[in-house]
Amino acid sequence: MNLHYHATHILESVRVSYLLANNKAVVCEQASDTEIPDGFDDLVLFSSKENLMETVERLLGDDAERTALADRGKKGFRDMPFGKNLNDALDRMERHSSDGRSHKAAAPILLNVGSGKNFLEDHLNLDIDPKWKPDVLCDLSDPDIIGETFETDRFGSVTLHGNYFYRILATDVLEHILNLTAFMTNIKKSARCRRGN
Repeated sequence: MNLHYHATHILESVRVSYLLANNKAVVCEQASDTEIPDGFDDLVLFSSKENLMETVERLLGDDAERTALADRGKKGFRDMPFGKNLNDALDRMERHSSDGRSHKAAAPILLNVGSGKNFLEDHLNLDIDPKWKPDVLCDLSDPDIIGETFETDRFGSVTLHGNYFYRILATDVLEHILNLTAFMTNIKKSARCRRGN
């Protein structure tokens, strides 16, 4: 049985893959906004959180259905085009310039807000002042900034997603923010929640 831990409700395909590869029938919680990767919709049995236990009990009582689901899951997982999927993902991560020489790396999961002269190579650097030449030039206290896309020299198109950044630095920044409530709200939205935090 696979339950969502994060509020994003993305199917935990890596976790589920171990069960499928070992010929196990999988029942997965499905919310209204659960994102299901291509190919997985027929490999596991989806159920709403409210009906999860009833679905599991029914499957445990029906050996034929459980075996058929396990076999379908193993075969479907084995037949997935992982090579193509990996190449497609790498292609999306590497954006070529018009001359084909420069490559863009994936946007980091580390954010440096108000980067100023403290530009960090392994972070996405964000600042409101163009003189510092940050990766992203914007005002993080804008209440509509989450979900907005920016063009960057180092990473191509970057969207400021919610629940994305594992670490957010803001050194000598807060005292310069006029709308601190909106700023901190956006920081909270963009930070990825981790257990114990």
